[in-house]
Amino acid sequence: MPNINNRHVLCDFWYSRNLGEIVFPFEKYVEEKIGSRFARFLLRISLLRALLLIWFGRDFTLIVPDWYRYGRMICVLQALLRNRNMVIFECIDIAVWSKGPIIAAAVLFLDKYVIGPCMRASVLAVQVMTNWELRTFMERYGLPEKMLHVVPWPLGWESEVERYGRPEDVVQTVPWPLGWDSKVHDPAGAAKCGYVLASGRNSCDWKVLFEAAQFGKWPLCVVCRGKDLAHVAAFNKSGRATVFSDIAVVEHQRLLAGATIYVLCLKENFKSAGHVRLSTAIAAGVPVVATNVLGLEGYLIDGVTAIAVEAGHPAALARAIENLMNEPERRNGLAVAAKQYAAKFTKDDYFSALRQLLKVCLESNRR
Repeated sequence: MPNINNRHVLCDFWYSRNLGEIVFPFEKYVEEKIGSRFARFLLRISLLRALLLIWFGRDFTLIVPDWYRYGRMICVLQALLRNRNMVIFECIDIAVWSKGPIIAAAVLFLDKYVIGPCMRASVLAVQVMTNWELRTFMERYGLPEKMLHVVPWPLGWESEVERYGRPEDVVQTVPWPLGWDSKVHDPAGAAKCGYVLASGRNSCDWKVLFEAAQFGKWPLCVVCRGKDLAHVAAFNKSGRATVFSDIAVVEHQRLLAGATIYVLCLKENFKSAGHVRLSTAIAAGVPVVATNVLGLEGYLIDGVTAIAVEAGHPAALARAIENLMNEPERRNGLAVAAKQYAAKFTKDDYFSALRQLLKVCLESNRR
């Protein structure tokens, strides 16, 4: 039986290992309660995971669910049970308008008349990543402003391995010839050359990126997820870029370390996006060219954290990359400026702010 003295929060999110002694990791708690083998089987299913968090959360004052996995579901369940004891970290909404007008209208209806009321009944505090999201969550879900807390992501934290990393993952590569003096199927070999790197899982504007690549001659390396590979391959029929799909995080880090410029080419999805990629590039000392979307509000500061380019304009993106490729002193200055800016709000500051938020919620719930 785990010792839960002084542990008041049961957390089903990877943040648990950074939030101090008041937090107990959910998976560890469940494994110690019912056995690791049985727990691992049950925890694969989102509904069962949510139900187990509610059940074992009775031993704690607060619970922190995984918003991305079953966030809306557990809000409904907790509202039905009349339990108001949840804190949601890193609450990023779905890109509703990318689903088409009919689905978007249905989702907005559910958010306003089902999910919103359930969140008000079950959640004490919600962390959002940008100031503009305050308006979105107030309007779309009807949440009161006092429930919403802006705690921005810390730029400069090399966070990929901690957040996504499973170094033992199999590396699957899909090479395209580019004429480099290295084996293009080997990410480590690619990292020996100067090139532009673009990567991402969400909100990537591959169309604009490849259109921009037609204006320039700089070597381009792209890392995409497997489900986007066919889409990327269609844009890359000429073999303009070397493409890697579903590579391990450590391999992506090697590619990033060897890049001359990192390009964060995003489409406007009206949701937070790109802040983790920006912070990872800054930590690696690689200058960034990024498209200016709402998801990067407060993170993308033109000439400081990155070179900002209007979204959806391939010629402007190509120009910004070309200019930066030709100005090594400017690249170095940008990398230094970005690191200096990032040092103002660190990983420790970030989790300190979240710990303080938990303490406020604990005190509120006790009262």
